[in-house]
Amino acid sequence: MSEKEQDIIVEKVNGLQNNLQDNFWSYFEEGEEGESDKKEFPTPFFQIIGILAEDCDYNLYACYSDGSRLFVKGNRGDEQNELMLRYGRVGSSLVVARVEFINRRQGKMTELLRILKAIQKRYGIEEIKIESVLTDEMKQWCKKNGFKKEEDSRNYYIR
Repeated sequence: MSEKEQDIIVEKVNGLQNNLQDNFWSYFEEGEEGESDKKEFPTPFFQIIGILAEDCDYNLYACYSDGSRLFVKGNRGDEQNELMLRYGRVGSSLVVARVEFINRRQGKMTELLRILKAIQKRYGIEEIKIESVLTDEMKQWCKKNGFKKEEDSRNYYIR
């Protein structure tokens, strides 16, 4: 992501309802040495928001954290994208509860998974889960990327 693209995201997020810092840092411990300034924008959120911002040509209209849930929404014309990510305390799960991209089959979900795996490793999170997988396309993506299906549910997880 270029510096210009990063600046656009920061500008868009700052113009929206934004309580990301407080909510993120109330659930996760301070970062590695030198990254303990809790007033800074949480880097993992920034990267996730960046994926959705790029997908909608930086036309975000919602970006906030409610409790332990991150919401990001954008649109391009009549098309919309959306992410609801639940996160919790160390040792718990990162749960993609809702995700939709405008530009499909272009590696956006794989990029999101890369970031989630980095968060998982850094903060000692037990698993990444994708809830309510309904489409064959997403089921195939889950299998391709090493997710296992929970018995008697539509959820997939990776540890």
